[in-house]
Amino acid sequence: MPVDVHREIARREMADIQLIAKRYNWHLTQTSSGLMYEIVNKHQGTMPTAGDMVTITGSIATPAGVYVLDSHKDGAKTFQVNRSDDFVGLHELVQLMHEGDSLNAIVPSFLAYGISGNGEKIAGATSLICKIKLININKNN
Repeated sequence: MPVDVHREIARREMADIQLIAKRYNWHLTQTSSGLMYEIVNKHQGTMPTAGDMVTITGSIATPAGVYVLDSHKDGAKTFQVNRSDDFVGLHELVQLMHEGDSLNAIVPSFLAYGISGNGEKIAGATSLICKIKLININKNN
C-alpha cells in the first residue's frame, strides 16, 4: 500500500478516536506509542511487569460493537504480560494500571489487530474501545 494511503487511514482513524472520546466524555492521556487512556478508579500498590500473570474483567469492543472481551458473558481473562499472543495495546494498558484500577481506553488499530484485522471477527484498521479493571496480579518472581 502506498504511504499516502496509510497516512489517510491513520488520519481517519484518529478522527474517529476523537469522536469516540467525545461521545463518552473521556479525558484521555496519550502514551508515546499512541495508546489513549484514562484511569477512572485509581488504586495504589502493585503494578504488573513483563512475565506477570494478570486477570482483567470488563469489555473490549470495536466501535461497531464486536466484542473481543465481554467478562459478563465469558468471565474474567487471565494472561501473561508481554508473553501471551494478545494484542500489543492490551499488554501496554495493563502495565499502566495498579491492581484494582479501572480504566477506559481507545487502542488504535496499529496497537490492536493492525491493517489486516483478525480474521472474520475484527476488520482491518479497527480501533478498540476498552473498559477494563485489573483485578489480580500474580507476580512472576
